[in-house]
Amino acid sequence: MNTPGITVQRHRALSGEIACTVFYDDVRVPDSMRVGEVNGGWKVITDSLAGERVAMGNIAAVLHRQLDDLLAFAREDAGAAVGPRGSHARALVTELAVGVQATRALVAAGLRAAGQGTVGRLAAPMAAVLAGELAERFGEAVLDILGPDAALSASAPGVPGGGAFEYGLRLSIMYVVGGGTNDIQRGMIARGLGLPR
Repeated sequence: MNTPGITVQRHRALSGEIACTVFYDDVRVPDSMRVGEVNGGWKVITDSLAGERVAMGNIAAVLHRQLDDLLAFAREDAGAAVGPRGSHARALVTELAVGVQATRALVAAGLRAAGQGTVGRLAAPMAAVLAGELAERFGEAVLDILGPDAALSASAPGVPGGGAFEYGLRLSIMYVVGGGTNDIQRGMIARGLGLPR
């Protein structure tokens, strides 16, 4: 990281964690430090991104936990927040539950591929896109169902989910842009399917 032309900018993410943006300006890498074949950088970076997205597989567990928290709150609230059968809120909860299970299935497929020595060229980026968009959708749905109280932090008394929903909403952007934005992930999916670049 001391190579001339590499600049690292640290910044605090909305979730509170420290993140970095790395810039490469006219960076020259000697052949002795090259990873992979000449002109094979795209494969190296996409394999790394896919591996990183598999490692970020805990998003499926985080979303599953948020779903469990939402269902627990709805039960304690005697269903008032989600309304009767057929309500809009119940349809949202069902949509979230289906999304969580689909994310878990794709993360599992990516992990199986990694265990077989591949990086899941399709499963990992597909899980990344689905999970990132689901995380954002989850935050929106919780606000729709529980109202503005769901956007309060844990320090406020009586907050639904004990502040977990507020934190999940702030963290959701990281799942969309971290480890390669969803647009990059869609490009990787297209390449994996043999579609035009």
